[in-house]
Amino acid sequence: MKFKIILILLLVALLAITVEGGGKRRRRYKGRPTRTLIRKKYTTTTTKNPYCLTKNIERFRELSIEKMFDVLCLTETHITEDIPDSKIKINGFNMVQINSHSRRTGGVVIYVKNNLKFIVTTKECSTKAWIITIKIDEYALNITGIYRSPSQKPSEFFQFLDSYIHKNLDCINDNQIIIGDMNLNVAKTQERKIKDYLNILRRHDLIQVITEYTRYDKKNNSSSIIVNNC
Repeated sequence: MKFKIILILLLVALLAITVEGGGKRRRRYKGRPTRTLIRKKYTTTTTKNPYCLTKNIERFRELSIEKMFDVLCLTETHITEDIPDSKIKINGFNMVQINSHSRRTGGVVIYVKNNLKFIVTTKECSTKAWIITIKIDEYALNITGIYRSPSQKPSEFFQFLDSYIHKNLDCINDNQIIIGDMNLNVAKTQERKIKDYLNILRRHDLIQVITEYTRYDKKNNSSSIIVNNC
């Protein structure tokens, strides 16, 4: 049985990961057992939309049929408390969200197919960063969706991210996938802020999978898929 995770970042590339259960256990990093095999498959599909989920929900509803994914993570949704769930509902999926304080930035939504049992383990936000973590027991898999506003100082975000991983993810002996848009260009490995970011991941036994540009603009940022124990 295959399990697909599709990450769609607004105005960024569409990324896909296929996870298959039943891989052989092997020791890695802190001696944690590996329970799944992850195969990366990247597509070049891009979206053309104005950073707003409500204006593009029909396209994502179409993708839910076309791509047959199980989990869909959207970042920078611009969803606030006054927007009803019915506006962003996708048939056949349960929805978990952390709203923004503004319709101009922020927000994360994770859609999970109805046939998958999951729990929401944590939801946190700072003034300019939003994080959701869910756990799918069947695959011993934790999925974290994250968005960081480019207006937040990298040092502030790194402190927030480091603390979140330490409090909520380090204590879990399951597979970890962190996906999202942190507005960082991880291809520039010689920059101080990128070194600091990658050092945080190493401290928590996490691997940055994306190492090239996924968005070509003035800053040429990279989206993030980070894995642990997979």
